[in-house]
Amino acid sequence: MKKTRLPDGTPFRYVNKLEMDFMYKDIFEIGVNSNDLIHYADGDTILDVGANIGLFLHFVTKKCRNTKLYAFEPIPRIFDVLRANFENAQDHQVRLIRCGVSRTPGEAVFTYLPNCTARSTMFPEHSPTNNSAEGQKREEEFNLWVFKELPNRPLRIALGLLPSFVRRTLARGLVRWHARAEQVTCEIKSISQIIEENALQTIDLLKIDAENSEVEILKGIKDEHWPRIKQLIVEIHPGPDDPLKQVLEILGQHGLKWTVGEDQMQHPAPTVFARRPDPVS
Repeated sequence: MKKTRLPDGTPFRYVNKLEMDFMYKDIFEIGVNSNDLIHYADGDTILDVGANIGLFLHFVTKKCRNTKLYAFEPIPRIFDVLRANFENAQDHQVRLIRCGVSRTPGEAVFTYLPNCTARSTMFPEHSPTNNSAEGQKREEEFNLWVFKELPNRPLRIALGLLPSFVRRTLARGLVRWHARAEQVTCEIKSISQIIEENALQTIDLLKIDAENSEVEILKGIKDEHWPRIKQLIVEIHPGPDDPLKQVLEILGQHGLKWTVGEDQMQHPAPTVFARRPDPVS
């Protein structure tokens, strides 16, 4: 298991260093999980669906004290890294759960992408790394943008000096490299099952970044459990039947006000921020 230090000096384990660097930038510098609608407070109960190696958890531990953190990650190899990063966490109550989240409890086959772990998914047919011409073209353009934003400055400069056709050839090759996949069978729970198993009376924040599963996850919340959820952050991924529209409809039906974050990372995955209005006194 590989280990490094984050820019803030924290020792951290990872699967892919470049991927980790971009996730850190996304969360801590671009602020993908920051919005005026979302409030973080000491003692919050926070559910992180799609925790990956735990950078969002690290973000929360920097903002709050004495939080109750429930982190869900289905892929065994990624979960092992997550556990190594947080099994000895102090000043917070952290529960790490190796499972995926969807509408119905059971088991599901995940497509695990070792070279692009954050894109691992239950729905590979909707992934930008799939074999469709549209998906591959979109991913190629994203990789070209990545070359301009690399945290490694010498590499970023070297790539910038290459002719455009060479950069595009490298971007296509990176698409193929990212698309290498393994099939992994994982346990699935629903949010309502999680609420009942852990006797959760309040969820101060439900964060969902689950690669095309966001609509199914929200549909797995029973009506009686929705009032317990105070805030949500939901990353939306491309898919059929307009998943953004479906997510916004579900949130509106359950009394939450929402806003859609800008597409900061220049790929089609906008973030929805939602909050339950404070009761009128």
